[in-house]
Amino acid sequence: MTDLNKLIRFSPPVFPGREEITPQPGDLTKFMANGYYLEDDFFEQKQDPFQRMPDTEREGGAICFNSDVYRKKKKAFMTLMEALGMWKSKKFVAFMEHNNGSHVSCATQMRLVSNFALQYAFKIIDEEEYKSFPEQKVTMAEAFWHFFQQETIGCDPPKNVRQGMPMMIVIPPSIGMMVENSYYKVYRGWSRWPEILP
Repeated sequence: MTDLNKLIRFSPPVFPGREEITPQPGDLTKFMANGYYLEDDFFEQKQDPFQRMPDTEREGGAICFNSDVYRKKKKAFMTLMEALGMWKSKKFVAFMEHNNGSHVSCATQMRLVSNFALQYAFKIIDEEEYKSFPEQKVTMAEAFWHFFQQETIGCDPPKNVRQGMPMMIVIPPSIGMMVENSYYKVYRGWSRWPEILP
């Protein structure tokens, strides 16, 4: 398996040269609202669901995967990402954060932010930087595929175990991804390892 750092160019949490801008695209402590407008009260408007559709994009939400599907069905995974409207461009920035403390929920999170979002949502790059934005080696969907592969190394069921021999059972992590904002193309993936009590 290819090292994730050789496939994806990760950025520091604070965008270099843009330290004064908030929120930062690398701040993984906050979720980005889905929709065109991004006002604070956008999702607090009370509307009759029988009169109109919700004020959101056609894609969105979070998906949690079963313990083995993500390691086998790459073609199906890519089809799913396409159905979610995932951007096919390689012009995006990637951020990753590890939680190495005890009693954690999400051990690792990866956020992918398009250069479109960097210019028009976060306002962290200008028009020239947008046009000349460097490409990653992989698409967003491929980045998530490789991220999930890395997060689940060693979790495949053991093979060729002789009858009567002890077998070590590895509890796989739960993994998933969410469309944070389908219009601006911001996505997040995570792995969550189960808490093992003594």
